[in-house]
Amino acid sequence: MSSPWKLALAGALVALVGVALGFYLSLRYVPSFYREALRADPQQQSAASEQMVAHAMQLNNRLRYDPRWEAEFTQEQINGWLAVDLPQNHPELLPPEVKDPRVWITPEGVYLACRYQTKTLSTVVHILVDAYVTEDHQLALHLRHVKAGAVPLPMSDVVETVGQQASRWNITLRWAEKDGTPVALLQIPPLRNNRRVVIDSVRLEQGKISLQGRTVGVQSAGGAPLRVHRQ
Repeated sequence: MSSPWKLALAGALVALVGVALGFYLSLRYVPSFYREALRADPQQQSAASEQMVAHAMQLNNRLRYDPRWEAEFTQEQINGWLAVDLPQNHPELLPPEVKDPRVWITPEGVYLACRYQTKTLSTVVHILVDAYVTEDHQLALHLRHVKAGAVPLPMSDVVETVGQQASRWNITLRWAEKDGTPVALLQIPPLRNNRRVVIDSVRLEQGKISLQGRTVGVQSAGGAPLRVHRQ
């Protein structure tokens, strides 16, 4: 083989190795908010988890008995629950490949992240989700992007996985599309007393999410179109 061809082959091999290394490093990328969330103090996480459980129980009572209700959950409370109560009391909710889920709440959307680990792959999967209320009072979760490290993942795989988990958790949802990316539409099921939960607004602020709504008779859930509220 002539010298120029040897140089060309060597250059191609170097480029191939560079691409492979770049892809590997991209998969190893960890978002800064996720690194920070994993460094949280265990005692603070435990206290935040207890607050999350208490607020969830209070909301459950309000949904059943109060005609109008509101709730607020902070990022620290949600992450505390994910770090403490979820693995201790509800480990069956997550697939075995998924570890250490955490959230980061911003006015633009909610970032969801977790460690995805198999025998051959370890990466951090993170999703940006927007949340708003549709005209017919469904909770809409707009999946704006999903990545493994810094590598974008096919939205079709995400839709399939979310659908499987929704079926596993007995959650009814349907899919729509916005700006070329999928939107999961959740219809809150009726309560046991034949009343329905109607979500009127979702507010995303830095570090917290707020909900407002009503509990009404099944035949009284109409109303004017309602949209997401943000500051």
